[in-house]
Amino acid sequence: MARMPEEAPTIERNGEDIVTRHPAFGQIAVSRVSGRRTLYGSDFVHNGFVRVSIYGSEQHRTNSHDWPHHSNRPLIEVDMSEAQWGAFVSSFSSSEGARCTLVSVVGERKPEIPYEDRDAIHKIESDEAAANRWDKFSDTAGIVWLADAINRLTQQPDGPEDPQEPCDCNIGDCKRYTRRCLEDRP
Repeated sequence: MARMPEEAPTIERNGEDIVTRHPAFGQIAVSRVSGRRTLYGSDFVHNGFVRVSIYGSEQHRTNSHDWPHHSNRPLIEVDMSEAQWGAFVSSFSSSEGARCTLVSVVGERKPEIPYEDRDAIHKIESDEAAANRWDKFSDTAGIVWLADAINRLTQQPDGPEDPQEPCDCNIGDCKRYTRRCLEDRP
């Protein structure tokens, strides 16, 4: 990134105060907010969240002490869930960063995000995936594989068995087909 040219701050006397201003002076604040809000990158409506505000700033010097004063209107405000805030503060040098919801940029308020039922979306996606997996049985080889799997599940055990004997086979990989194996199958 190219370095910007330097610009000297402006200094003015305001009564006993010395006020120093520069376009690069800023202040950042974080606060906890109560209220219902849908946040970008989150699966539910939040009753509380974190707000980060960045303001322009100026420095007032009085009684040998510097006092920062931020402007009334933030340059940018963003809302984050607590999980997003945690990801943000712990992700130094991450190229992706953490997701956040823009509230305002240079005084322009951003519209609210409508709630989207993520559970319903996941159900639709899993139903579609299940339907697509069923397509593998449409060819002859798939039908033969399915018939063999059903036959293996319904085979009678060879020889005597102890019904109390635990099944030590992996599900779907049973080699003995004891009554207990067949009962344990989903």
